[in-house]
Amino acid sequence: LRALQADLQRGGGTEAFWREVVEGGGYLAEPAESGQVRVTFLWRGTPDTRSVHLNWPVWAPRMDDNAFEHLAGSDVWYRAVLLPAGTRLTYQLAPDAPIGADAPRPERRDALLAVSQTDPLNRKLWPADPALGRFDRYSVVELEGAPPLSFTEPRPSARRGGAQSFDLFSSALGQQYSAVLYRPPGPPSTEPLPLLIVFDADRYLERIEATAILDNMIAQGAIPPLAAVFVVNPSAETRASHLACNPKFSDFLADELIPAVRARLAITREAAQVIAAGASYGGLAAACAGLHRPDAVGAVLSQSGSFWWAPGGGEGPAGSDSEPNWVARAFAARERAPLRFYLNSGVLEAGSGIRDSTRALRDVLRAKGYAVVHEEFAGGHDDLAWRQTFPRGLIALIGSGTGVSP
Repeated sequence: LRALQADLQRGGGTEAFWREVVEGGGYLAEPAESGQVRVTFLWRGTPDTRSVHLNWPVWAPRMDDNAFEHLAGSDVWYRAVLLPAGTRLTYQLAPDAPIGADAPRPERRDALLAVSQTDPLNRKLWPADPALGRFDRYSVVELEGAPPLSFTEPRPSARRGGAQSFDLFSSALGQQYSAVLYRPPGPPSTEPLPLLIVFDADRYLERIEATAILDNMIAQGAIPPLAAVFVVNPSAETRASHLACNPKFSDFLADELIPAVRARLAITREAAQVIAAGASYGGLAAACAGLHRPDAVGAVLSQSGSFWWAPGGGEGPAGSDSEPNWVARAFAARERAPLRFYLNSGVLEAGSGIRDSTRALRDVLRAKGYAVVHEEFAGGHDDLAWRQTFPRGLIALIGSGTGVSP
């Protein structure tokens, strides 16, 4: 950009610059201090462009922290950030979002989302489905050293499991629920199957493509055949109240959902073979299922769990007046239960409180004598990152011990 600015001052233009950007992947990536990479996002503006914002899976205390700068006398708008080597993340760009300067954060966020779209300079898009429009897909930053997306690609040799939707009414919650039951490929098992309970069904079925991952992992012997039930959120409101460490939701899982699955499929009666899994609020709910009902859930797979949460709190790390690390303190106050954990968070989730609260929970659990696998990935609060790490959590908790690398 400094070279471009000098060229502009000599009367040059930006055409060659834009050609180089497109050929280079749509963004600039340059070595920076401490082994990091300086990534510069770009937007080619018009005379009418008034603002551009970066919409990415990294918490910003102020939404204007993600605003682009304009290179004077040009059509170049840019925003530079420092990322760890090996980062993989998704992003969108929001040109001319109708954001009022004094509007509350939720209104500003909605205005940003209304115009967020893929980066027209970046050809690497996710999901891969070309039928999706620019507002329904994401551009991808993938820096050198990003780990492979193991078990995620369709494999013709892998037999596919079956899926069946069903409904049930929860007396514990006074709420109608829907779920999708995954049956592993092959003939019916002669032994009861382990059970994986996954929250936020739409996220895991549509974006993370968890059933294809399970098919691939089972076919390669990375995990044993298992059943999985994906729990559909009745609404955004129920998600916020039920997944937020709600004891009644844990009772729903133990006393209503698991028996409903057992009525349809031969599954284990051993809590040790039942895994609760989820991301964000779903990761919080998974940990709290183990906290409240270790008689029914024996393992927790939490991806970027919202462990900043506390009763009565609001959104984000500063959203609660309660003492921090409520979930960690709840585990510390109870006798150790027969639970094992896989916890992860993104290096870029420090600002949201997720990285540090996950570390705090890890430390408390290990001090109590729990078996904990903890990992931090080079990314943010992002479905693509969870797609990458979901197989790792399964191997950590129920891997077949065949030597298959995660």
